[in-house]
Amino acid sequence: MSEAVIVVGIDGSEGSRRALRWALEEARLRGTIVEGVTVWPARGTDPNITGQQAEHARRHADEMQRHVIDGVLREFDAPPTVSYQVVHGDVIEVLLRMSTDASLLVIGSHGTSSVRHGALGSVSEALARLADCPVVVLPVPVAAPQHGGLATTQSGATPPSAGTP
Repeated sequence: MSEAVIVVGIDGSEGSRRALRWALEEARLRGTIVEGVTVWPARGTDPNITGQQAEHARRHADEMQRHVIDGVLREFDAPPTVSYQVVHGDVIEVLLRMSTDASLLVIGSHGTSSVRHGALGSVSEALARLADCPVVVLPVPVAAPQHGGLATTQSGATPPSAGTP
């Protein structure tokens, strides 16, 4: 990977879709490419699965990743180049390893009710502390007060701008 790569974690969640959208906009501004990374098995599942279960988990991760990337890319008229890979391992370890060669690591927050992880989830907290490149964590949008019967959302994230290094 070259230094002009924005790595984005994709796990199928709405948070990872937000992260991919943001990364694509930022890559367009920077003139870089996006590397989508999905790690399997999913966090919280048995890391030692083998045989048919392992093949099923890998295929599921690949299909989910393609679905997310294809869906988000359809929202863009002229998206930057996107490459992608599905990697076996622990999500934190894999993304930390990828941060070594990345110019930016982008992930979406899932939100949490834990007091310990009040601002960030365990994955985003670890990546923000340990990554070898800058990390952008896209927060969960919060519902703004209703005005005239219409609810609006605010993400709290600053949109990409040409002034971003």
